[in-house]
Amino acid sequence: MPTGCAEFLEQIRRYYDYLFDQYGFTVVQTWESRERDYCLVILKSDGGLLRFEKDLNSVEILLGPPDAPLGFERVVHGTRYWYSLRPLLEFLKGEPAELKEILRRVESFSSVEEQLEELSEMLKPACEQLLALFRGDAFKQLQQEFERFGEEQEKRFREQYEQSRRSKDGSLNKI
Repeated sequence: MPTGCAEFLEQIRRYYDYLFDQYGFTVVQTWESRERDYCLVILKSDGGLLRFEKDLNSVEILLGPPDAPLGFERVVHGTRYWYSLRPLLEFLKGEPAELKEILRRVESFSSVEEQLEELSEMLKPACEQLLALFRGDAFKQLQQEFERFGEEQEKRFREQYEQSRRSKDGSLNKI
């Protein structure tokens, strides 16, 4: 495994030690691009899969059922297998994100390590509940509701964006 991905994996082991210790996750796949600007790490346990992606200086965590393909695609043959952590947490809490919060995260330019730490703090208290979503057919039963939640979220973002464009200076910071 090339150096960049090895460092990313070490950071995952440090910030997500509870995944290995409490939930029995093991590393089942790592991959790094030649340019070392993209790294993929997939962890597996009996409860499901976690996928850590580092693209340049951006980190994302996705969850999937135990039978999710271990490749790069999130959707295979029309079936979605991988779901981003933040929208899943918002769905479970019933609290959609605000556009201004998403823009703040994008503009904050946190380091990979800071992002891993923040995401770990979000995942840890909800880990059992999230993993339960992907046991058996649990998520298949909630999938339509989750997709509807996402569609409503997108509609809210468009409305917030349009509202900001209609404001006097057009600044998204006014949201």
